[in-house]
Amino acid sequence: MEAALASRSRPIFVVTGHAARQVENALENLGVSFIFNPDYRSGLTSSLKAGLAALPETAVGVLVVLGDMPCVPARIIDRLVQVFIEPARTPLAVVPVRRGMRGNPALISRDLFDAIKRLEGDRGARALIEAAGNDVLECLIDDEAIEIDIDRQETFHRLCTLQQELKRPGSTITF
Repeated sequence: MEAALASRSRPIFVVTGHAARQVENALENLGVSFIFNPDYRSGLTSSLKAGLAALPETAVGVLVVLGDMPCVPARIIDRLVQVFIEPARTPLAVVPVRRGMRGNPALISRDLFDAIKRLEGDRGARALIEAAGNDVLECLIDDEAIEIDIDRQETFHRLCTLQQELKRPGSTITF
């Protein structure tokens, strides 16, 4: 959340589901809007749809920053936004790429919103972005933050350990 708030992206919506009250309490007074997804158990797609439904009509795109990827800094978010607005023709999406692999977050154009609304299950927009081919801009990012996804307890514990190590002078992160 700190990275999103420090970025140039606005407005900021937080889609909640499981533990919604705790998330809202942790983020209160930060100037973000909350959208509760009653279908959160069905997977990522329902949260993506809930977020899209809350966007203002003037939004030309949406930056999807995943809550389980806490290492992404504001400078990456801002770089994706800059790449999105630079070309004469708006891309369908902008994705960060490191060592030839796509990561997150992804900035998705309004032109894909209708297709996203038709998605089902727990797969997000990755397949739509892949299918967009040359209409997706890849933004080279030499930062492993776009790959660090905290889906399991052991990954979370490893990240916590690494953060403690980084507090020591001369330390660097390797994940």
